[in-house]
Amino acid sequence: MTSLTTPRAGSRLAQIGPALLGATSFACADVVGKVVLNDGADVLTMSAIRGALSIVLLYSWMRFNPRPAFPPRAKWISLGLGALFAGNVYLLFQAFQTVPVPIAILTYFVYPLLTGLAAAATGLEKITWRGALAAIAAFLGLMLMIGAHPTTLATVGILGALAAACCRVVMLLVTRATLQGTDALQITWYSIVSSSVLFIATALVARH
Repeated sequence: MTSLTTPRAGSRLAQIGPALLGATSFACADVVGKVVLNDGADVLTMSAIRGALSIVLLYSWMRFNPRPAFPPRAKWISLGLGALFAGNVYLLFQAFQTVPVPIAILTYFVYPLLTGLAAAATGLEKITWRGALAAIAAFLGLMLMIGAHPTTLATVGILGALAAACCRVVMLLVTRATLQGTDALQITWYSIVSSSVLFIATALVARH
């Protein structure tokens, strides 16, 4: 007889499934993005098309899944986050264009450590010495796993990935401080809309 305190396999999958799906999607998008860049596309065009497709997919999802009421203040904050997201996407793909994807991702993934430090400094979260050591150990382990060789890297690519990480840190901190308990899908929707509008408008104004 199964214990009442033992989580079922289905509940475990429901807990870790979204994280695994998100990580897989992130990895595939990065690699496919590098393929597109190697084939001669540029970052602005790719980002604009990516944003337009995201709008279509998210709109379809929201159309068939009614969402709860979304406060006007949360809408404006989400639209502002979209500008940061645009910078995040553009800078990260610029890094992909300059350096190998694993190296860019390794550099970009300093953002969890930076987020923890910034959250502790601003009083949003508390960080323990165990947490700090775990974050550093995880980053060093990732570095060893990828086999990074910093001496061979292009400075512009590394700076781009670091700047993208900083955009992500600000997004996470603002979301944590101002959008707690707000519908995540609608936050994503408004952020994607504003970032996509920025990309498309920039491409049109520049006659790209």
